[in-house]
Amino acid sequence: MPRTVRYRKEFARQALRLCRLGLDNGELAEFFGVSPDCLAKWAAAHPDFAESLDQGRALADALVGQRLFERATGYSHTEDKIFQYGGKPVVVPTVRHYPPEVSAMVFWLKNRRPDLWRDKADMDLKSDVGEAFRKALEAFNRDIEEARGSECVSNPAQVSKPSN
Repeated sequence: MPRTVRYRKEFARQALRLCRLGLDNGELAEFFGVSPDCLAKWAAAHPDFAESLDQGRALADALVGQRLFERATGYSHTEDKIFQYGGKPVVVPTVRHYPPEVSAMVFWLKNRRPDLWRDKADMDLKSDVGEAFRKALEAFNRDIEEARGSECVSNPAQVSKPSN
């Protein structure tokens, strides 16, 4: 017989911490020893629990967003380099620079501004470029029709295949 887990007040604090670490509902449910449906019922019945879930996820998402932004724009941080001089360790404070990453830029822009940066562009056939495309397509179709009506072989099945 499965054991029953009753909601306890301290679950809200635990859920907040776990959501900050990036756990999803399935992982939270496993941690608490309940089903994802039970987790949803707890969130509906206990506003403090629901708030902890929302707040923890928002903090984790904000942190990841900040790190993605730093990778897209480049960043620097201080660090200590440790060398050995004369048999003794020497600590030298330095600044490490990370240049912007193109893949992070593309990811950021495609998600933040899909109207400008998505892979598939909309073609407006009413624009000048669209009109030029439409005319070229019509000319191509006319050429095809003319080729079909010429005295050349019009049935591709009648064309002999080159021998190897």
